[in-house]
Amino acid sequence: MANVDNGKIYCPKCGKTMAATNFYSLKNGQKADLCKGCITMHINNWEPSTFLWVLEKFDVPYLPWEWNKLLDEEYAKNPHKITGMSVIGKYLRKMKLKQHIVYGYGNSEMLQKKHDEEVAKNSKDVNAEESEANVKEAFENGEITQAQYDTYRNLNGYAEPASRPLPPMTGAQSPSPYPTNDHPYEVVQLEDMGKYLTEDDKRYMALKWGLYYTAEQWIKLEKLYLDFVESYTIESAGTIDTLIQICKLSLKCNEALDAGDADSYAKYARQYDALMKSAKFTEAQNKEGKSDAFDSVGEIVSFCEKNGGKIDKYEIKADRDVIDTILKDNQKYLDEIIKNDPNIENLIETHIKKMELQEQIKKNKLENKDTLDVKDYDEFAEKELEALELDRREQSGE
Repeated sequence: MANVDNGKIYCPKCGKTMAATNFYSLKNGQKADLCKGCITMHINNWEPSTFLWVLEKFDVPYLPWEWNKLLDEEYAKNPHKITGMSVIGKYLRKMKLKQHIVYGYGNSEMLQKKHDEEVAKNSKDVNAEESEANVKEAFENGEITQAQYDTYRNLNGYAEPASRPLPPMTGAQSPSPYPTNDHPYEVVQLEDMGKYLTEDDKRYMALKWGLYYTAEQWIKLEKLYLDFVESYTIESAGTIDTLIQICKLSLKCNEALDAGDADSYAKYARQYDALMKSAKFTEAQNKEGKSDAFDSVGEIVSFCEKNGGKIDKYEIKADRDVIDTILKDNQKYLDEIIKNDPNIENLIETHIKKMELQEQIKKNKLENKDTLDVKDYDEFAEKELEALELDRREQSGE
């Protein structure tokens, strides 16, 4: 009997005080001495010896067909979430129904025997034992499949199918929904994929991927390789070799995941990511090759002018800041210096004359004219420049 204090109950197993809803109810209305979590912590729903003592404690009969029906319902919902509490609570509530509440745990054997007799009576094949023996013999002779044998092997209506997993329990763990496999990397061939490959295909696959793969693995590797080739631009031999390694690592990652080998998966995944980055097989690279985005303002202007005509000049009506004022003042200052200089015309004329003289000297040299020596032209040029400079000084009053 539980220790109740102000509507809360203390569980001596976990040392917690919690609401009464966390405790199963006995037939007399009192609460169990342990909470639901503690009383079910070692229950294996597939092994009656782990929960029969609980049924005896609550004085309810053990009816295997009712228990297995509830277990099948929970298993169908999600086999990964089955715990010790998945069935027991529902079973205890079902045993409170009118047809069951009059019986106790001591009536279990009697009720099971009665149920067996009713099943045998209603069965089309009265001689169930003989029929089951025939089914077993047919299975051992290879005349029927495993599934057919599992279907007919138990004719009493409640015995556990042989195909349901019954792994050993450890603490409060639930049984694994997967069948045991001593060799997790063993490939189960549902169909011989090799029959779809010609001899040339097999030689090609062996040279490209190696000899240590099945036909199914070859096909997976080749498909992944072609998907990469379609998604990225692959040109160099080094990139192709890296891609082959990436495909192999991808296959290993998937196989490790399927086998539940987290350590191997983590190791392969790190190598896979490193190769993907080194070969630049990333979404960024893929986007770069296919992107229609503009890389510069010039491209935007060109696109707009091609599709919508010339872009009109945009007039900024906002007040100019101090930088704009400085730039404008500098332009005005330089403009006034040049325009208001009285000697600007003479300087320009002098420079033009000097350029003309130099061009004439070069021209005469090319024509091999002997009328004047180069020295004469140099003297003439100097005199002309002196005359221009004198005129400039007179005009400026220097």
